[in-house]
Amino acid sequence: MSASAPAAPPQRAPGGGATAHRAAGAGVPVVFLLAQAAVVVNLLDVLLHPTAGSDAEGVKLAGVRVTDLLAVAAIGLGGAKWLAGRTAPHRGALLALVVVTAAWSGGTLVGVANGNDGRLMFGQWHLLLYGWAFVLAWADAPAAWLRRCESLLPVLALPVAAALLVTGGGGDPSTVLGAIAALALVRSRALVAVPLALLTVALIGVGGQRAALLFSLPPLALALLLRWRARPPRGDAVAALSGSVAVLALAGLAAAGTVAAFAADLVEATFRRTGKAQSSLSRVDQATIAWQHVRESPWLGEGLGFQYALYDRPTNRSAMTSLTHDVYLDLPLRLGVPATAVLLLLLVAGLVQALLLLPRLLPLQVAALGVLVGLLGKAAVESILDKPRLALLAAWLVVTLLHARREAGAAHRAGDPAAHRAGDLALGGVAR
Repeated sequence: MSASAPAAPPQRAPGGGATAHRAAGAGVPVVFLLAQAAVVVNLLDVLLHPTAGSDAEGVKLAGVRVTDLLAVAAIGLGGAKWLAGRTAPHRGALLALVVVTAAWSGGTLVGVANGNDGRLMFGQWHLLLYGWAFVLAWADAPAAWLRRCESLLPVLALPVAAALLVTGGGGDPSTVLGAIAALALVRSRALVAVPLALLTVALIGVGGQRAALLFSLPPLALALLLRWRARPPRGDAVAALSGSVAVLALAGLAAAGTVAAFAADLVEATFRRTGKAQSSLSRVDQATIAWQHVRESPWLGEGLGFQYALYDRPTNRSAMTSLTHDVYLDLPLRLGVPATAVLLLLLVAGLVQALLLLPRLLPLQVAALGVLVGLLGKAAVESILDKPRLALLAAWLVVTLLHARREAGAAHRAGDPAAHRAGDLALGGVAR
């Protein structure tokens, strides 16, 4: 081709994404780095505020969550590039976001009309905030930057997991680290992925949260099976596994005296403690009250920011709360039954499509899907939409699921041998 020949038009990904691969000199992807910085700050947030249960606590600047500021900046810059025709976000993700945004907007209008709490309304928009930011940011993300950030995140998560195991953590840290560890098992080197996975399992165990045991451990097991099928363990993996198990075993023995005592403490803290029984009864009370309000306002719901009075059994006091500890009850309570039905149909359609494509997905995509399914299960026992850190995690997992194949295809065209292995479409393919 002569020097005066016109440049070829950019190629678009099958799902409607933007250019699948950019030249190395295309510049720094500012929008993507803003969104990726939010993922890193989210990791820092669970370290500094492990037991935070609401939007009131977190890494903030001038009273606003830093992840929110980064997301708004990403939406502003990414939206401007999209409107200018310089990027093309994933069409399916855009359609889903438009539908969910319409439902949330209706809930906001009802909430304003009912005089609900404005701060709570904003907090309940976090999923949409992060969803728009990540979909717009990942549309313009060069494959090389995606791979760099994928490699860096588990390395950053490793000391966070170790520190939380020493200082103690809550449900959010276990869920966030479990997701990162699951993806690392199919994507990162064994010397990083295996210790991170073991530290996360230990953190889930000592955390004593039933939801984490039920919905974070299975995705980790799935990711381990995917890695084992793709790459039988080598010497470095065996060494990492043996060393990590030995360190954790010594720590457990030092803390409990014997393995039997340590195991008994875990079972007691997780399932038999009086507070656990009281918490379960309190959640039954929440469900009963919430259903009463749903029956009173079935069409439009009570709106975002709605609160009701609850006698909380574990604390032995009455207080106003917006939570039901069940997203599938939160939705009709806030948005109404018709809007909830539309959103659930959209969710089921996405899951069915993913299952139909399962044999063609990359191991990374299967691992992300497994963690997302775990989050959907956790949503039945916890109001995860009211937790900004988990809302950000869900949005990050969705864009990882959507864009992993685009990244692998770009690497194939670039001639990257490691990424050629990552591009194997079979579940048994190697994902490095």
